[in-house]
Amino acid sequence: MPTQLFDAPRLNGVLLDLVAGLVSRELDTEPALPPEARARNLVLTIRSFILRNFCDPQLTPRTVADAHHLSTRHLHRLFQTEGVTVAALIRHRRVEQARRELADPALLDLPVQAIAARCGFTASAHFSRTFRSAYGVSPSEYRKAEHRQLTKLSTVRGTARRRRTSATPAGRRRGPPSMPWRAPVARMVASFGRGISTGAERSVRKASPNVSSLRSCTGCAPLRLLKLAS
Repeated sequence: MPTQLFDAPRLNGVLLDLVAGLVSRELDTEPALPPEARARNLVLTIRSFILRNFCDPQLTPRTVADAHHLSTRHLHRLFQTEGVTVAALIRHRRVEQARRELADPALLDLPVQAIAARCGFTASAHFSRTFRSAYGVSPSEYRKAEHRQLTKLSTVRGTARRRRTSATPAGRRRGPPSMPWRAPVARMVASFGRGISTGAERSVRKASPNVSSLRSCTGCAPLRLLKLAS
């Protein structure tokens, strides 16, 4: 609480200064600021105004100057150090917005003239000349090229997705998982089985001449092991 009481007068002073600065800027009477700072703040305010209103076909350097209580001559003088005129700034914002809308797949059914009107151009011929000057192609050519590129990219992505889904892992899932130890075990069991069969056959041959039937019995266990290992 003591800190809040201590900060209250300072915050009140800051708020009063802000209000006074806003009022003086609207009246173009900011004697407390250097001329360069006042000019720069005014230019930033005008740029923001153009950015919000460039789609209005009635926006011109004259209307911009009137909105900020300036003469057209004063407005142009402010922008001399910006490297761009007010008219060029308005035109650039409009054609850039038109370029974005021409490349938007959601606006593919919207005619080029309608997009030009949405962006503040009142004449289609003027829009086409401005667009070609900025991007080197007509608005229609730019739209076709952009949508061809989008279609090609969508096709490539779809093909890659289908290849991933139809790859060999689906086939491998039908059988048991790969077991690299099965072949050596099978060979070992087969060798072990042959040894057992041979030894048993020799032992039984001494006791009984009927060896053929017994041979099939002595190989039963190794055969079962082979089936398990294979």
